[in-house]
Amino acid sequence: MSEKNFWKIRSEQYDKLRWVKDDTYLNKIIQFCKPNHSDLVLDVGTGSGKVAKALKPFVNHVIGMDISADMMSYNEWEGMSKICNDILNPIFKNNVFDLITARMVFHHLIDITQGLYNCYFLLKNKGKLIIAESIPPSNDNEVIKWWSYVRSYKEQRHTFSAEMLEASMYLVGFRNIKYQYYYQKKEKSSTKEWLSNSKLSKEKQKIIYDLHLNAPDIVKKAHKMIITKNDIFCEHRHLIIKGEKNG
Repeated sequence: MSEKNFWKIRSEQYDKLRWVKDDTYLNKIIQFCKPNHSDLVLDVGTGSGKVAKALKPFVNHVIGMDISADMMSYNEWEGMSKICNDILNPIFKNNVFDLITARMVFHHLIDITQGLYNCYFLLKNKGKLIIAESIPPSNDNEVIKWWSYVRSYKEQRHTFSAEMLEASMYLVGFRNIKYQYYYQKKEKSSTKEWLSNSKLSKEKQKIIYDLHLNAPDIVKKAHKMIITKNDIFCEHRHLIIKGEKNG
């Protein structure tokens, strides 16, 4: 399946995903950004524009950028701009933006380092990059291995840790790197809802569900998993990390 068709299919149910519309998560990102009213912001991988819309009241202007026009069609963009473009090949000039945000984007990139470099060059001096990513619920190797294996049935993706992203950001020149975690409570995290909105085949949905059902005890404990008759609820950990352009 082509990347364009993949996102066309995903876009149909994307806004129904709990983490996408989680206002508490969005507010955590905004607070961590510490935006200024004069800021020009680029929201990379904007999707349906939830982060862009949340930032809009706090900044001068927001540009939402995504490789999928279908994803960006699921929002009203009044007072904002949108553009179909890839952060691995951006069309903008360097030293333009005060703030760049990217929620659940970098795990999709073929070349993470190039994506970070491009963000670095697009930022003004002292500009900030904020990345938010879903990560394994603990740093235990068995948990990380299970988490990565389960998600390999859903899509090709990278698995991050705070230390990994911090090192990568530092390598390309970011400084004053800080991070925090956001925990999406298990009561808000239905596995069946997640899978039903994933646009995966019924076969893959069953595989992923059964992997949760039969997960090792260490995984169930890390996820604070609750298994009911009809569903599985897990606490999910998200990393929010920011760095400042220094140069």
